[in-house]
Parts: sequence; structure tokens; C-alpha cells
Amino acid sequence: MNLYISNKKSKNKYNHLTVNENKYKNENDHLKELADKDLVKKDYIPAQEKYKKIISSSPQKIPLVLQSYERLLVKDLENVSLKMSLVDISFFIEDWNEARYELEEVIELDPSNIQAYLLLARILQRKDIKDVVRLFEKAYNHVDEDEIIDGLVSSYVQTKDYQKAIHIYSKMLDKKEQSPKVIKILAELYTKNKEYNKATETYLFLFKNDKACLDEVVQKLEELLQYVPDNIFIMEALAETYLAEMKPELSLKMLEQTCVIKPELCDETIKKIKKILSAYPDFIPAVVSLAYMYLKKHLYSESVMCFTKLMKDNSRYIEEAIMGYQRVLEQCPEQVLARQYLGEAFLSVRRIDEAVEEFSKLIEYNGQDAGFVMTKCRSLLKENEQYPGAHLLLAKCYYVRNEYKKAYDECLFLISNGNSDHIQVENYKLLVQVCYHLEKYEDCKKYLYAIIEFNEKEKDLHDFCNAYAEKIVSAKFDQEKILEQSSPHLYNYYLGQKYYLTNKLEDSIKAFQISARESKYAGLSYYYLGLCFKARGRFDLAINQLSRAFEYEKEANNYAAMNAIKYQIGLAYESMGDLKSATEKYERILENDISFSSVKTRIKEINSMSWANTAGKALLGIKREYENSEMIVVWAPNKAQRNLVKKDKRAGMVMDISFSQSHNDEGVNHFLKGRIKAAEEEFLLAMQLDQSLTIIYNNLGLLYLEKQNNEEAKKFFEKALEDNPDMAIIYANMGLMHYMSGEMESARELYNKAIALDPKLSNALLNLGDICYHFNEVDKALEYWEQAYSECTLPELARKRLLFKKSSFKLEEELIDIK
Repeated sequence: MNLYISNKKSKNKYNHLTVNENKYKNENDHLKELADKDLVKKDYIPAQEKYKKIISSSPQKIPLVLQSYERLLVKDLENVSLKMSLVDISFFIEDWNEARYELEEVIELDPSNIQAYLLLARILQRKDIKDVVRLFEKAYNHVDEDEIIDGLVSSYVQTKDYQKAIHIYSKMLDKKEQSPKVIKILAELYTKNKEYNKATETYLFLFKNDKACLDEVVQKLEELLQYVPDNIFIMEALAETYLAEMKPELSLKMLEQTCVIKPELCDETIKKIKKILSAYPDFIPAVVSLAYMYLKKHLYSESVMCFTKLMKDNSRYIEEAIMGYQRVLEQCPEQVLARQYLGEAFLSVRRIDEAVEEFSKLIEYNGQDAGFVMTKCRSLLKENEQYPGAHLLLAKCYYVRNEYKKAYDECLFLISNGNSDHIQVENYKLLVQVCYHLEKYEDCKKYLYAIIEFNEKEKDLHDFCNAYAEKIVSAKFDQEKILEQSSPHLYNYYLGQKYYLTNKLEDSIKAFQISARESKYAGLSYYYLGLCFKARGRFDLAINQLSRAFEYEKEANNYAAMNAIKYQIGLAYESMGDLKSATEKYERILENDISFSSVKTRIKEINSMSWANTAGKALLGIKREYENSEMIVVWAPNKAQRNLVKKDKRAGMVMDISFSQSHNDEGVNHFLKGRIKAAEEEFLLAMQLDQSLTIIYNNLGLLYLEKQNNEEAKKFFEKALEDNPDMAIIYANMGLMHYMSGEMESARELYNKAIALDPKLSNALLNLGDICYHFNEVDKALEYWEQAYSECTLPELARKRLLFKKSSFKLEEELIDIK
């Protein structure tokens, strides 16, 4: 059925306006006659213009105009042009239903009529955009023209169906000429769909196809970056387009930002910065950036060359180059090229002392550069022949070239002139090394002492001095090695001393046991054996060895040595808790020398202890060396012991706990002699007999610490503290547990608590000093070690810590020359 005919009644709505065509012929009537003739002749556009004039001046004539079209359409129902002319009139009089009806018929007759689709879309859009979408999708199946595609895409955009719109334009790019317009629209569609990387790719594609669009592309990419500020892909695209815009500073900024956000892009960034430099060779910021990129990649030589280019190309950037070299050396101190150029940079800005320092480090890392550095030294000395820095540096050059005599002479020249403390200390350090190679070992010791006199509080100097002290001992031992065959006992005496100084106590004991077989070396050998066993916590064996040493010195009537040995025996007894035997030894010393060491103080301290302080032996753990995890145990006075007697509430009577103490003390004796299993059994038995005796928990905690069972140790220490929170020894032992586990801060807190409760707990000061030294609190460490040396029962351990840290402690006191 023809839609036009079926809708005939709707057209007759204007019939009541019909007038007699023979009446009132006027201008409009004449114009209508002309229009009708045009319409019959198919001159539709002139006809449309005339009809519009008539309608504009006489709206009542609309029915007559429509009747003119109706008469012709009845005769020619498939005349598409005539229908489109009627559509034009319908649009003019805003009769949308009539226009829609006619357009639908046109599309049915001519599915490829673009104009019909476009006009119908305008009508449908007034009501429902989805109808427009369906219309253009239908049109797209019949017509592949820009107007239809644009209409379809526009409708997709209005319904926010961006993906379909993108699909349409992507197909266009594949099929048709890649016009800038299509590319721009596609990029915008990607942006609307939040596919920012795709949008970026499309804008870059636009730029590559049409260089004239560069400014627009940059603007669009900048807008995209505002949506996603950390988008690497957009930044890289901007870097590329900025460079094309001849804006290298903006390009570089983008590349640097990408590397900050994603450091793994460093390799790619380096390539792109090189591209900037190939276009702008003198662009200094790019040189700097490239240098730091190389630094991130640990490509130190490449980084150095960039900074060097910076310095050579423009003297204004020397400070920048200096900072760059310093950054390289922070990461790679052995980068000799950076040191060389840094030294030269310092020279160029007359920062002479800093230049000398860098050249000094240069030859430390690479002795082959000594010739180059010597040239610099001589240039500096031409300017100022008294300049100490240059003389010291020249001496170092001689040293690394093995010209020890010349180095020695330069160093002596510096001493004779007098210089700053820093120069003198460095000079003495060099003299120690030079004298060592010249085998002037006594001079070595002299200059080591001189170093410490200048500065007792510098850990690096302590390490240097200790290292060379060991070297001196080893060198002197090597000198005596010729005795191995001719005098093996003397040879072993020196060998024992070497091991004693380096804390290799087991090897030292073996050597001294051999040297003691020769009677003329026996006295001192037994003395050292006593010190070795004492340092290992075997006080019973130490007493035996020291007693044998005493007998040898007694035969020689060496009263000073006899007193020293008796003092060590007394300290050993005191370390075991045998205060009676210790006091006897101290009093025998007073009979011969009333001013000997701290004997009177020790006797007074022992005599001041109450029965409660000594009843039931308590043990204190000590880390033997600063750089060794071995623990030894000593007796310590129990100044907060409570509950020595407890009431049995059930029986209402007082129960003597001496049995419990007896087993505890037996356990202590086993522990001190290294019989750990037997000690554990005695302590556990003591605990079963009396669970209120605090020292048992303390001693068990220490025993499990010795067995490296920190969990059990902690449990018993905490039980001891729960029973007696004022017992200093427990805090010290817990501090030791934390110290040996590397928990230095908590260890320090516990040791400080222990010393606050009992300032006389002098053996604990050894490890409190160690902890302070770890935290670089050298003043406190030296103070605690000196106090321990004066007051504790293990002064030799304190003295070893103080050797080459305090100038008053000499190597000769440790190593007695048998000759």
C-alpha cells in the first residue's frame, strides 16, 4: 500500500481554505500560476522559491500550494525530486509530520539519497536521538559518503557510544585517503573515550602526515597530559614534538620527568637526550642531564666525560662540573678519571687545598698517576715553596712509587717546619708507613704514639694505628724467624706475643707453652699464659700459670714483677668470687709496696661488702673483645640480693635455703671451668629447692646465653627481674644478650640502667664502652674503658681496647721484650 495515498485524508485538512481560483486574481495568484508551471516543467527550485514567497505574504494560500504538489504526485508517485521539493516546502511551513512522511517515502524509493537521510535526521533528532542512530546506521549500509559517516559518528557521540564511532573512523583511515580532518576526529574520539595513549598515537600520526599541524598537535598533547599528568607515553610524545618545534628545553624537561616516574626508562632517555644534542650540540642543560642519566646507570666514565665537556666548553659551568664529579665519586670512590678532573677543576678555581686532597686520593686508588700528580705538586711549589699540602702530596707520590727515602725526607721537612694538626697527623701516618718499609720499627711506634697524642677521639686513626701495631709485631717476628732453628723457644716466645696482641689466644697459649720449656724464658711465658687463660675466663688455670711465673721471679728476686703477678692472681681470685684468697694476695702486695696500683682500693671495696653481697654467687657475662662474639663469665657482687631466707607459710616456720645456695655456687664453679652441662644440672637443682633465689634465674639466663639459646636466656632473665627489679647484674646480662644480637640501642639502655643501679659494676663498663664506641661516642667509650682499667678484674681487656686510642697506653706494656 502506498503510504502517500493512505495519508490522503491528512492532506485534506486544508480543504476548508479552498477558494475560487477565478476570483481575486492578484499578484500572488499570478505568482502561483508561474510556480505551478515551473513545477510541471520540473523546475523545482524556482517553483519552491515562488511558493515560499506566496506563503510568506499569504499564509492562507498554504493549502493551494500543497494541492499543486498533490495533483502532480497523484500522477507520478515515485517522483523523488518532486517529493524532495515538497519536503522543502514542509520544512518551510514547519510541517514536520508531512516532511517526515515524504522523506521516509523518498528513502524507500531511493535508499542512497543522502539529502533525505540528513533532513530526516534533523526531524528525528527533535524527539529521540536513538532514532537518528538507527537511521544513519541504515544509511551507512547503503551509502559510504562523508556526510552519512559524519552524521552517524555525530549520533554515536551524542549517545556516548564512542567505541562505535572510533570503529567507523578507523575503517575510514584504512580505506580512504588519510586526511587531517579524519585523523583529528579520530583523535578526539579516543580522547572522549579516555583512550589517551591511542589519542596520542593518532596525533603523532597526524603530525607525521602533515607537518603543518605541529602546533595544533603540541597543544592537543598538552591537553591530554592534563588529564593524566604522569602518563609516560604522552610525555615522550611531547618530548618528540617539542624538539620538532625547536624547543629543546621543553623536550628535555619531558624526558627527565619520564625518568623520574619510571627509572627503568633511563636507557631510552639517554638515546633521546643524545638526539637533542645531535641537533643542539651546545645545549648545556642536555649535557648535564645526560651526565646524570649515565650516573644513574653506573656508567661513570661516560658521566665524567659529560661533566668534562661541560667544564671545557664553558668556564661558567665549572662549579656544575665540580658538583657532578663529586656525585660520581660518592657512588664510585675509585673512579680515578673523576678524581683527576675534579682536582684540575679545583685548581682552575684556585681551591688549592681541595685539589691537593683529590690528587692525594687519586694516587691512593691508582699509584700509576703519581707522575701526573708530581707534576702538579711541582707547579704548586713554584708558586709557594713552603706550601705544606704540596710537600705532603709529593711525599705520598714518592711513597707509592716505592721511593721511600725521598718520601721520608719530605716528611721530616714537614715536621721541621711545623704545620696544622691535620697536616701533621697525615704526615705522621705517612711516616709510619714509610718507616715500616724502611724497617725502622721503633720509629714506627714513635709516630703511632704521636698520632694518638694529636687526636685520641678519631676512630679512623684508631683503626690505622691498631693495624700498623699488628704489622710491626708481625715484622719484628719475621726478623726473629731466623731463630726458629737455632733457638725455637725464643722464637715461640715472640710468636706467642704476636698472637696475644692479635687476640688469637689459643695460638698464643700453644706458643708460650713451648717457650716455657726453656727456663730462661719460662717466667715471662707463664705470665703471658696466665693472662691468656684469664682473658678466656679460665681463672683457675690462670692462677696456676701465674703462680708458676711468680716462683721464677721469686728466684730472681724481681720484687716488682712478683707484685705485678700477685696482683693478677688476686684479680683472678676476685673474678671467681674467692674474695678471701684475693684479699690475701692484695695484702701480701701491701707488705712490699704500699702504693702498688689500686690494691688498697680493692681491699677496701671487698671489706665493705656485706654477707648478703657475697652469699650465693651471681655471674656477670662479658663480651671479651670489641670485634669478637666470644663471651666469658665472672663473679660479680650481688648488691641487691633479697629473700636469702624465706618463710614456709604452710608450716609457719623459717626454712634455711643454704642447700639451694650450695648447689648454685657449685654450678658457678662448674660454669667458670667451662663445664656447662654440670653447671646447668646444679642450677636447675638449686631452682627446684628454692624458686625465690633470684641469682639462680640470672645464672641460668647467662648459661643459656652461652649456649646461644636466647629465648630461654630471656625467659630466665625476665623471671629474675620480676623477682628483683633492682638487681644491676640482670640488666647488664640482658644488655649483653642484646649486644651480642646486634641490638645496640636496647643494649645501651640496659647497660646504663645496670650502672645506674650499681656504679661499681666495673666489669660491665668494658661492654658499655664498646657500645658507645659503636655509636661513635668516643669520649664516653674511652672514659668507660679507663674506668674499667682502674677498677675491673680484667684490666688487660681494657688495656687492649685503649692501646693506640689513648696515648698513655704503650705497646711495650703489652709486649715485654725478653732481651
